[in-house]
Amino acid sequence: MNEREALRPMRDGPAPEGVGGRLVRGLRRLLRRLRRRRRQRAAYRRWIAARDRGVEEAVEPEGRGADTTFSVLVPWTEGRWEDWIRSLTSVRRQRHPHWELCIAADARTLERLGRDRRWPADGDGRCRLITVPHGSDPAAAANSALETCSGRFVIHLPATGRLAPRALSSFAAAVRERPDVRMLYADEDRIDWRGRRRDPSFKCEFNHTLLLTHDCLSHPLACARDLAVAIGGWRAETGAAMHHDFALRCVEQVERRQIVHVPEVLHHRRADFATMAEAAAAGPAGRAAVAGHLARLGIAGSVESAPEAGDRLRVRFVLPSPPPLVSIAICTRDNAPMLGRCLATLRDRTSYPAYEIIIVDNGSRDAATLDLLASLMRPPGVVVVRADGPFNFSRLNNMAVARARGDVVCLLNDDTEVLTPGWLDEMVGFALMEGIGAVGARLWYPDATLQHGGVVLDPEVVATHAFARYPRGDTGYARWAVIQREVSAVTAACLVVRRDRYDAIGGLDERFAVAFNDVDLCLRLRERGWRTVWTPYAELIHHESVSRGRDDRPEKRERFERELALMRDRWSGRLAADPCYGPHFSSRWADCSLAPR
Repeated sequence: MNEREALRPMRDGPAPEGVGGRLVRGLRRLLRRLRRRRRQRAAYRRWIAARDRGVEEAVEPEGRGADTTFSVLVPWTEGRWEDWIRSLTSVRRQRHPHWELCIAADARTLERLGRDRRWPADGDGRCRLITVPHGSDPAAAANSALETCSGRFVIHLPATGRLAPRALSSFAAAVRERPDVRMLYADEDRIDWRGRRRDPSFKCEFNHTLLLTHDCLSHPLACARDLAVAIGGWRAETGAAMHHDFALRCVEQVERRQIVHVPEVLHHRRADFATMAEAAAAGPAGRAAVAGHLARLGIAGSVESAPEAGDRLRVRFVLPSPPPLVSIAICTRDNAPMLGRCLATLRDRTSYPAYEIIIVDNGSRDAATLDLLASLMRPPGVVVVRADGPFNFSRLNNMAVARARGDVVCLLNDDTEVLTPGWLDEMVGFALMEGIGAVGARLWYPDATLQHGGVVLDPEVVATHAFARYPRGDTGYARWAVIQREVSAVTAACLVVRRDRYDAIGGLDERFAVAFNDVDLCLRLRERGWRTVWTPYAELIHHESVSRGRDDRPEKRERFERELALMRDRWSGRLAADPCYGPHFSSRWADCSLAPR
C-alpha cells in the first residue's frame, strides 16, 4: 500500500465517533493545512518569478521622490553576526541614493565590524556609527540612533531583516504621490535557512482593528522622524512588543489618511526569528501594549490572547452601565420550525440583558407559523408586525427599525441559531466604538464549515464570503479567519449597527429587495467614515436560504441581475479594489490565494 492509499481513510468518508473520530478529524485538518501550505509556497515561487524579479530588474524612473531622505536604524544587540552584515549590506545596495545608515552598537562590536571584509564602508559618509554601552537593550540602542539621524523618515531594520533593493525608492515614490504621508508600510516575506523566500505577508490598507490583534505594520515601517521623536521613540519596558507599541503610539498621533500601504514585498526576514518574535509579541508585553493604547484613546476594554491563535490578541470592550437597549429585527414567512428554533436559542443562550424582538411577518399563511406568531404577541419585549406584499428584505427591516425603541439595531435572519452566549455583548461593544458602523458575526453552516467570515468585494460578482467552507479549527491566511478585523462589508443575516447611524444613511436601500442590500449598507456607512468590523467571537449557525429559497427561477434571476447592475453602477470604484483585503489576492476566491498574473 502506498502513502496515498494509506491516507485515503483520513481524507474521505465520515469520521468515526469518540476519540478515534476526533483523531481522524484532527489528521484531516493537518493534511488540509499541509496541502494548502504546499500550494501557497508553490504559488509564491511562481509569483516571484513572474512579477517580483521583473520589478527588481526594472529601471527606476528618474525624479520620483528624489528629495526624500531615509534614515535606516540598524542597532546590534544580539543575534547572528552574518544576519547583521546582510542587513547592513541591504541598505548600501538601495537604488534610492538619499539614505543614511545609523549603526548603533558597543565599541567592541563596531571595532569588529571595521575588521569585517564584507563591510567595505570606509569613506561612505552616509554610514554613521553610534557607540552605545555594552548590554544596551534594543530600544535604547534604537533611540540612540534616532537622536543622531537627520532623514525625513526613519526605518528600524532588525538584525534579522533585509530591505529589498527597491525598498527606499518605492517608499520615496509613495511620498511623492502623497506628500502629507506620515507613516508608510509595505509587504514582507520570510527567508529560510537555505535563503529561499516563502510565507509572504501581503497586507491590506490600514486596518486599526487588525492592528489591535498584532503588529501588522512593522517591517518595513517608515515613520516621519519628527513623529518618532515626538512620541519618545521605542520603549524598553514593552520588551518583545516594542515595535507594536511604537506603531500604536504613532497611529494615535496621525490621521488615517496619512498612513499609506505600499503593496510591494520590500522586507525579508529570517523565518525562525520572525515566528518567535510574533509569538513573544502576543504575550504579556503585547497585551500591555494594546491595553495602553486603548487607555490613551479613552476606550474601556481588556486584552487577552486570541483563543484560536496563540500569536494574536483579542480585545473585549466594556459595555456602559446600563447597556443600551438592542432592537433585534427578524423577518419571517411560513417558517415556524426555524423561527421557533431561532427564538429559543436567542432567549436561552443570549447573556446580553437588554433587548427587544421585533418580528416582521411577510404574509404568513401556514397555521403553525400563525399560531407561533400569536403566542409571541403575549410576552413583553416582543413585537409582531404584519407586512403583506412581495418579499423585500430591505423594506421589511426598515419597517422593523421604524418600530424599534433601542439605540442599537440587530438585523437577524430567522434561520439562525445562537451558539455563543456573549455574541450580542461582543457585537454591541464594537458598534458603540467611535468610527465603527456595521458589525458582523462568524456564521457557520450546520456541518461546522464557515459560512461567513466577512465579505470581500469583487468587480464581477460584487461580493464573496471570505474563507467560505473552511472547517472549524482552520485559522486561514495570517489567522484572518479567527481574529477581529475590519472588512468592507458583512452579511445582514446577523448585523449590528447603532440606530442613529442606520437612520443617518436612510437604512437599507429598498431597491435591493434581496441581494446586496447589506453590502450597499456597509459601503454607504464607510462613505460617512464609519468602518465595518467582523468578529469571530459572535458565533451563530446559519441555515442559509432555508426560508426564502434560492434565486433559481427566471423572475428571481431577472431581479438578481437588476440588483447586480445597480451595485456595479453605484460602487464600480469601490468594487475594483477592496481596501480590507489586498491587491495581490484573488477576490473571486476570497481566501487570500494569490491572484493569477
